[in-house]
Amino acid sequence: MKHALRAVFLWLALLGLAHNAFAGSGTYTITDQSSTTRTFSVVTDGSGNFVGREVICDQSAAAQCVSVKAASTAAAATDLGLVVSISPNGAPFGATGSAVPATGDYNGFNGSGNLTGLIGCDNSILYDASTSGATQLVALSAGKKVYVCGYTIFSAGTVNVDLRYGTGTACATGGTKITPAFQLTAQTGVVEQSIYGNALATIASNELCINTSGAVAVQALVRYTQL
Repeated sequence: MKHALRAVFLWLALLGLAHNAFAGSGTYTITDQSSTTRTFSVVTDGSGNFVGREVICDQSAAAQCVSVKAASTAAAATDLGLVVSISPNGAPFGATGSAVPATGDYNGFNGSGNLTGLIGCDNSILYDASTSGATQLVALSAGKKVYVCGYTIFSAGTVNVDLRYGTGTACATGGTKITPAFQLTAQTGVVEQSIYGNALATIASNELCINTSGAVAVQALVRYTQL
């Protein structure tokens, strides 16, 4: 019985210490980047300092957050000027089918010294003809590039085939190759496949075309996206 009472008293004592340690809990305010006052609650120690690292988030549409380190006083919280967006917890994010948000998180890589988002291809185009010269595959769209993730080209005879971009009818104006002119013979072809389309693209506001050196039957499948 004595041991049980001692345990109860010890638990109550620890509870009292814990209560005192967090006696400074309260509600404070900060001003965000739009000069709007935001209210938040934090846990402080007995001296009015934040316990650990508090991450304060506004869960409205703005979804802005700020991180307050340990030992920052409650009074300082009213003067915080740094308000940042983070992801995915409370930061802008995109719904399926929506435009990519400017501050959204998605896979990227070091592209020529810059952080570059990976571009996926969600469209494909077929070519199956015996046309000599250039044929438009993807029409131009103002301000957008055509990114190519891969292609398969097969020939029924001797012919040179390339992919190119340009404007006008069938890339007639400013036609520029983005692949070599592959020198194919009967029943031969070339395959290039990639998950992403960052490396092979037209310039903005140009169409994508396939060009053949003669009226030979050629089949091609090109995977692309336009943005």
